[in-house]
Amino acid sequence: MPSVFCPSYKQRLSTASGDLMPFGALTVVGGRGGIGKSTWALDIGIRAAASGLTTAYFALEMSASQMVKKARI
Repeated sequence: MPSVFCPSYKQRLSTASGDLMPFGALTVVGGRGGIGKSTWALDIGIRAAASGLTTAYFALEMSASQMVKKARI
C-alpha cells in the first residue's frame, strides 16, 4: 500500500517527524530566520516533482529568480 505521507528526503528528519506532510495537504514551515526552512522546503518540492508528484511551491519572501538561484545550490 502506498504511503499517504510525503517523505522528507532527509532520513533523520523523516524518522523524527514520522513524515508529517500528508499528500494533498497544505504544509506550513515556520521557524527563526536563516536556519534553512526555504532551502529544505524547496528541496522537498524539487524531489517530489522529479519523482512525478504534482508540486506547488509558494514563497512570500523570495522572488522567482531568488528561488531559482537557491534551487541550484
